[in-house]
Amino acid sequence: MLLKCTVGHILIWILPSLIWAQVDIGQISGTVLDSTGAAVPGVHVIATNEASLTSQATTTNSSGYYTFPNLVVGTYTITAEAAGFQKYVRKGILLNAASQLTVPIQLNLGTITQTVEVTETAAQALSLEPSTGGTVTATQFKQLEVNGRNPVYLALLEPGVVGTDIATFDPDSVSSGAFSINGGRTDAYTVYVDGAFATRTRESGSMLGAQDMNSVEEIQVLTGNYDAEYGRSNAGQIRFVTKSGTKQFHGDAYEVLRNAAFDANTWSRNNSPLASENSAPPKQNYNDFGFDIGGPVYIPGKFNTDRSKLFFFFAEEWVRRSYDDDTTGTVPTLAMRTGDLSYLLDPHNTFFGKSRIANDPTTGKPFPGNIIPASQLNSQGMAILNAYPLPTPGFQQGAANWIQTFPVHSNFNKTTFRTDYYINDKNHLFVRGTFIPWHFNNPLEGTLGLFQSLWSRPNRTGIVDLITSFSPTLLNDFSISANSDGKGTIYPDPACGSYCNRSTYGITYPYLYPGTKLFPQKLPTITVTGLTTIDTGPYPGSWAGFVYDLADNITKVVGNHTIKFGATFEHSGQNDLIQLTTASPPRTNNQNGAFQFLDTGMPNTSGLGIANALLGNFNNYAEFGAKPETPWVANAVEMFIQDVWQVSRKLSLHYGLRYSIWPAWGTSMEP
Repeated sequence: MLLKCTVGHILIWILPSLIWAQVDIGQISGTVLDSTGAAVPGVHVIATNEASLTSQATTTNSSGYYTFPNLVVGTYTITAEAAGFQKYVRKGILLNAASQLTVPIQLNLGTITQTVEVTETAAQALSLEPSTGGTVTATQFKQLEVNGRNPVYLALLEPGVVGTDIATFDPDSVSSGAFSINGGRTDAYTVYVDGAFATRTRESGSMLGAQDMNSVEEIQVLTGNYDAEYGRSNAGQIRFVTKSGTKQFHGDAYEVLRNAAFDANTWSRNNSPLASENSAPPKQNYNDFGFDIGGPVYIPGKFNTDRSKLFFFFAEEWVRRSYDDDTTGTVPTLAMRTGDLSYLLDPHNTFFGKSRIANDPTTGKPFPGNIIPASQLNSQGMAILNAYPLPTPGFQQGAANWIQTFPVHSNFNKTTFRTDYYINDKNHLFVRGTFIPWHFNNPLEGTLGLFQSLWSRPNRTGIVDLITSFSPTLLNDFSISANSDGKGTIYPDPACGSYCNRSTYGITYPYLYPGTKLFPQKLPTITVTGLTTIDTGPYPGSWAGFVYDLADNITKVVGNHTIKFGATFEHSGQNDLIQLTTASPPRTNNQNGAFQFLDTGMPNTSGLGIANALLGNFNNYAEFGAKPETPWVANAVEMFIQDVWQVSRKLSLHYGLRYSIWPAWGTSMEP
């Protein structure tokens, strides 16, 4: 546990990985004074949301202090009334998520029928919170060209956030940006949508889908010193706040188009001997289109006639992307596959740039002419070399003698809905759901295109939240939130056909663990010195991650203290059927096996890895059986208490404690 203390701000933090469901709301407070500077108690103060015209009311205490601790994001008008004073009105106060604004009010003597309206030239509302960070608003979205319309990269506009280029074209992704926030690790910050945790349980560097820009009201980036109610992260938070409906109907429709017809060809393609490559740029088609609509839900003359109770917002976005992916490699010549390595005697050969000699392991002497006799060739070794595609005629870039173009397609849908229901002046209920399924192929899941995959990644987040105002000084915020990225699957792409099957090349050696392979025809990983490694990776597989949070926060205003405390219970887990994803040779992440044919490192080497493959002499072979599906689960509990104490008109103290219990991950498969 890390204790962090700053002047006027005391917090206890817990290192990752803990989760806190905190709805994104803000606070407006201040002191009401008369023209002599004396505090005015008993003033009736109203905060009205200018978009929905919903309002909250409170009364100043004996110190003239007032506070609205739970306001949804938006632009507000503050009104103050008291007998013997002119009415005070201040408009256009922008409140962002997690902001704590102070709006001082000065009342002038007069009648309540007289109104003093504060103009924009007056002093702006001041931020009280000691946290560092900033907010990117929907207005900024409209003014900026965002390449690929992925709003997470707008976090780079805030001080302390560095890393990926803000111009990154990443329209179809689950990346959370790979940022370093205030020097933290790129996987040590968390992402939220309306307070619902949106970081994957399996991979902290990714989130549950790129959000729809048209559905986002603002992005708040917390970089440090945030209050105890915001937990879990030791390297910042990125918090998306979605739009809600307003008193008026609003909507948009759009399309963003990119097409290869507008592009120039690449240098490598211009130098390709293939007419299909040197005659035109690679296919790069991108269509991003959608719509959004929001407004009131009402029945004229019967329900919500003033359009101030029930609001909706709905957005749909479709991303259709298809493009060509070029790759190059170094592959054996047709002669090499039959044992003829004479080309390697040339000191200028393109494989090594120097003369290489293959020795007969049985005699220790060079093979005559660098040609291995047919009687000594190993059928499985030859089959392994035949798994390499043939060189591309006329193509040579350095050692690379093969080039190929593979088609890629990616379909991304983004559905967002939200309803806000002001049941009465004491209860605000909102429900939001986001569904972002992503389907795409990866023809280069393995090098040289020898394992091609089809991915399906469902991404869902949702929250139900009820804010209840028992009195102007006592509020409760109860929420249930969830996320899921399952069932996600990575299956072999049938379009690859025989090209991706080991039997096509005559590879028939028996497995060490037969009957355990998820894709029995998948090629082994093959490492040969001087050639591109055939790495067909850890897939196929599947997964299903989930996070369920149940949270309740209570806010109590006592004098000049705004005290907040709460607790959350979380159930999270991952049903894991992904094979080993990381391994270093001689180990492997390919359950179908891995060979190493190196120049040295074994007693019967020929001194040349390619010759060792032809002779069937490998340095290492690794293989493992199928890993069973593992249902990892954990239950966590978190609690916090904090106080914002308005000591004086110019001084506020933020202090609090947070306690988190995160037990070790376990599985029902354990004995």
